[in-house]
Formats: sequence, C-alpha cells, structure tokens
Amino acid sequence: MASADGKDAIVKQVENGQFSSSAEWTHLALVYDGFARQLKLYVNGELEEIACADTDGDGVSDETSCADRIAQVDDVLSFKGTQPLQLGRAKTGTTWGQYWPGAVSDVWAFQGTLTDAQVARLAIGIPGMATDVPSGD
Repeated sequence: MASADGKDAIVKQVENGQFSSSAEWTHLALVYDGFARQLKLYVNGELEEIACADTDGDGVSDETSCADRIAQVDDVLSFKGTQPLQLGRAKTGTTWGQYWPGAVSDVWAFQGTLTDAQVARLAIGIPGMATDVPSGD
C-alpha cells in the first residue's frame, strides 16, 4: 500500500506463504484498518501467523532455519486516491509492472474494516451470496 499517489510514496507490502497451487481457486482479502494503521492479508479466510519457538526467551529462534511470519504490517498510512482502483498491476514512478499472472473471478470492495470472522465467511464462496457485508456469525 502506497502512502501517497506519487512516485516518492513509501510502499508497505504484506506477504503470505500459504499459496499452494496456481491452478486452484484462492480467496484473497486485504483488510486496511485506518484507525490502527494496519494492513492484513488473508488467504482462504486465514491470516498467516507463524511464530518460531524461543524456549530460552533470548529473542533468537531455537531453530536457525525458522523465520517468524505474519501477513500483517503496521504503521501504514492511506491517502485520498485521485485515480480509479487498479487491479492486476502496480505503478512505480511512471512505469506499470508487477502484473497479476492469473485470472480474477470476483472483486468486492467494502467501506470499513472487516473482522476475521467476516473475512472467513467471505472465503467460503457461497454462490449467489448477496454483496453486502456478512455478519460475523
């Protein structure tokens, strides 16, 4: 997420290692909470949260090959967009790139921050589901 609509914007990125196959349907949900200044990426309704064991509490993982991963980034500031929403590509300076290599079957945009339960319900993919915010039930 860029901090401004310009070439000098600071960009925060969220990554997730849960992707299993490019041939399978995958539900992605990006949730931005402006009050918390937080950006989260959910894959198939789940936020990736992996914490490495640190039994002695020294701040270093017990297993050297383990790396903490969470699909969340803090201190993210948004801006008022002056251009339409772009999907499937990104612009750096004046150059378009980072093209999405797959197909997008459905896009929903909600005003407000969805809860974990709401994202999980959207990930189910109920055919014919109304395009309103689902309850967390």
